Amino acid sequence: MSNNRRSGRRAPRPGGATANESLYERYKDALRRGHVAALRGRNEVAVDAYGEAAGIAPDRALPHTSIGGILAKMNRLDEAAQAFGRALEL
Repeated sequence: MSNNRRSGRRAPRPGGATANESLYERYKDALRRGHVAALRGRNEVAVDAYGEAAGIAPDRALPHTSIGGILAKMNRLDEAAQAFGRALEL
């Protein structure tokens, strides 16, 4: 039995990242793209990027609140309320 198995850690994948680290990097990248798009006024792109982050980590409130904020700016209030409601459920 390897040391990693005994310790409960996953063995590194080729390239050095575990599956969870890779997923976390994708989540952070999607959030970053959403933030940049929002700052540039590219609201649809921001919603898409935040939606990607929410798909990767549906149990995290941040992407849902970010989606709600952008949708509210776009005067899509019913959708914004749904996104905020989802965040509150978490």
